[in-house]
Amino acid sequence: MDSKDSPDREDDRALSSVRELEGRIEERTEMRQTARERVDKARENADRLLAEARERASERVEHRRRDLLEEAEREAESIRGQSEERAEAAREGLRRDRDALVDELVALVLPRGKG
Repeated sequence: MDSKDSPDREDDRALSSVRELEGRIEERTEMRQTARERVDKARENADRLLAEARERASERVEHRRRDLLEEAEREAESIRGQSEERAEAAREGLRRDRDALVDELVALVLPRGKG
């Protein structure tokens, strides 16, 4: 019996080793699958975060663009106002100069009587 039990035991040990190896292979396969799933989820999350960041950046750029346009409009209006004030001041100065020139011309053309 001893001689018969020995090969069976060896077969049992070999079979047990094979099953253990199969179990480890299956564990590794499951671990790889889990790791792949985690990587896929991480990629999806990264893509989502990147899309959100791009959207926020786009919104900030649009907001900044509107602010700059509004500021430029205010500045242009101010410049137009200053230009109109300067033009009016120049017209007033020209009127005074013209009136003074007319007075001088009249004085030259029509001498006043000596009295």
